[in-house]
This record gives sequence, C-alpha cells and structure tokens, in this order.
Amino acid sequence: MTAFDKLAAMCFGFMLVPVLAFLIVVAFQWRYIDATNYRQTILSARAALFLPGYAFLMWISVVAPRSFYAMTVLINLVEGYSFYTFFSLLLFNLGGSDQAVDTLVNSDKPYFLFSCCFPAQDKVKFYRRTAWGLFHMLFTRVILSIIGAIAFYSGSTAGQALALVIQVINAVLVVAMIVHVLNFYEMLFEHAKNLFGLTKLFLLKCSVGLIVLEGLIANFLVNSGKSPYSSDDGDDMYNMEEKTQRGYCALVLIELMILSLVYLYAFGIVKIKPSTAPGFDNSKNAAGENINWRTFCCALWSFHDVLGTHGIKSETKQPLAGNSAKSDAV
Repeated sequence: MTAFDKLAAMCFGFMLVPVLAFLIVVAFQWRYIDATNYRQTILSARAALFLPGYAFLMWISVVAPRSFYAMTVLINLVEGYSFYTFFSLLLFNLGGSDQAVDTLVNSDKPYFLFSCCFPAQDKVKFYRRTAWGLFHMLFTRVILSIIGAIAFYSGSTAGQALALVIQVINAVLVVAMIVHVLNFYEMLFEHAKNLFGLTKLFLLKCSVGLIVLEGLIANFLVNSGKSPYSSDDGDDMYNMEEKTQRGYCALVLIELMILSLVYLYAFGIVKIKPSTAPGFDNSKNAAGENINWRTFCCALWSFHDVLGTHGIKSETKQPLAGNSAKSDAV
C-alpha cells in the first residue's frame, strides 16, 4: 500500500467512530422518547448530526484533497444547521420565541461574555441579534464559502487571497455567533437543565472551533510557505498545499473520534426530562406517545421544520412579565 492508501484507510477508521456514535445516540433516544420529550428528543438527535457529518466530509477531503474547498461549503452548512437546530431546541423547550424573550426580559443575570458589547437593558434587541447571528451562520457563511471555493479553484493569486479573506470573515462570524449563543444559554440555563444543553453546546462549540481555527492555521502555513510538508519529498501525487490539507483533515478526524466519547453522553445515553419552563405547552409532545420506529425516523430526517423564519427571525415585540402568549415557531 502507498502512504496515501494507509492514511486514507486509517482516516476511514477514524471516521467510522463518530458515525457509529451517532447510530448509538439514535438507538438510545428511540428507547427514551415518550409524550413528555418527543419534540426535544427529535431536535436533540438532529443537532447531533454535526459529528458524523464533519467526519464524513473530512474523510472525503483526505481521499481527494482538491475537493477540500468544495467540502468546506458543506461543512459550513452542517455547522450552521446544527447550531440553528440547537437554538430551536432551546426555544421549544421554553415554550416558543415569545416565552424565550419574556424569560430574557425577566432575567436579572448579566451577560456571561463580553458584556460591554451587548445592550444592557434591551433583551429583545439581544434576542434579535442572536437570531440574526444564527441566520448568518446558516446562510451567509455558506454563500461566502461558495464564493471562496470559486475563487480558490480559479487558480489565480488573487483568487487564493480572496479565499483566505473569506475564511477569516467566516471565522469572525463563528466567534460572534458562539458568544451570542453562550450568553443566551447562560441567561436561560435554569429552564434548560433538562436538555443537558451545556455539554451539547460545549461539543458544538469545540468541534466548530477545531475545524475553523486549525483550518486557518493550515491555510496561513500554506500561504506563508512554512508548511511542514514539501512538494519534493518523493511523493509526486500531491503538492505541498494538498499534503497540508490532508494532514489537517486527518488531525481533525482524530479529534472528532476522541470527542465521540463525550458526544455519547451528551446526546445519547441520558434521557431528556420534561421541560420545567412556565410557558411550555406539553401538548406539542403528544406525538411521542406510542410512536413507532418508522415515524421516529421520518421525524428525525424532516430537516425543513426548523427553518421557518417566523420562529427565529420574527419581529418579536417587547412582552409583559408573565405573558402567556405561545409561539408555534419550533
């Protein structure tokens, strides 16, 4: 076997671990689902798709390193969808977007991170900024990634520079979104304990951080000519840039494999408990009673039902304390 074949085979084994972990998560959550946690369980299991999704796309990039920038578009899409689904999970667990804003308004907790950058009193404005950050995470970053991939594959020096600039912009969008979601979750933590959301959020943040930060480092090494790989080391199959990208993807696969252990706990082996939020309407979980495997799988793969803009980006009005208005957003 060539060196490439060995690396691809090893990375295939690394990739299988997150995929198997996801299948175990689905099996456990199927056992736990009932009429008190149906929707939360579906959204949680769907958010868990990020780990096998990352792993598969990274393995493709190892096998065909020239496809890395094309895979980046899909990776950003998986990242955005996972965070968007996690946010939808929080909203549903609170009873909808109106109840989430109501809870924020009545919360006396300060901002957890970078408090100087957020409106001190206007929590409705903070909610909208968080929601728009997630929108940019899901749509704007993907569009920018497509432009970056086109620029990279153009083969010109200007195209390479543009691709790097877009990658930096995307990294800034990720950092801003993570800070917003962390502050949002911290303020609502008392009503989200049943979701084991802190561990879920850690995994989402950690996996995205690994991919974004290490990807930036790899690109800077390539563009500065300081990559540990070279084009004249006896391997004529790949140039220095492709070898660097393969090394980066293999490293991320190893890290995702290690994260699978925490992932199993956060998403799989613990049962989501009923929501304790005062505005939660449990009648929306009625479909979980006597649900069969086929219905569960169909619900799991119905991705479109969290993408309604009326739930995430609505012009939410300033609610009064104790407002009982419910939202059908999620």
